[in-house]
Amino acid sequence: MFKDKMKDLKLEFTDDDSFWITTKGKKDREIKLRLDIRVLPGKEAILQPVGEGRQEPNMLPHLPPPIGRITFSLNPFKMLGQLVNKEYLKKIYGLICVLILAACCIAMAPMILSNIISMLFLKLIGVK
Repeated sequence: MFKDKMKDLKLEFTDDDSFWITTKGKKDREIKLRLDIRVLPGKEAILQPVGEGRQEPNMLPHLPPPIGRITFSLNPFKMLGQLVNKEYLKKIYGLICVLILAACCIAMAPMILSNIISMLFLKLIGVK
């Protein structure tokens, strides 16, 4: 099984310290990973400590904060804006407005109908 995975593995060297590994993932999707490996003598490593991941001191190489991650919010519109494309977001907001308008019309329908019926009844008996 491991030998089958090794067939799809490709290495691309970009500079002295880093290289790209390209492999196939699930459903034959291509996955690219960039690895940066630096081997230092022990004394030099002690003189230039670095943090794990993005912890301080963040250097050699500097790792920028991730972009495009979802941030949690109690505002449902903000969460929806992070999950859906802007084009679909406008359509969803329009649909929400139409649904609210329809709900208001349905809620007011009994009151409007009762006013119309009472006006007709009053005209029938001649009060107005």
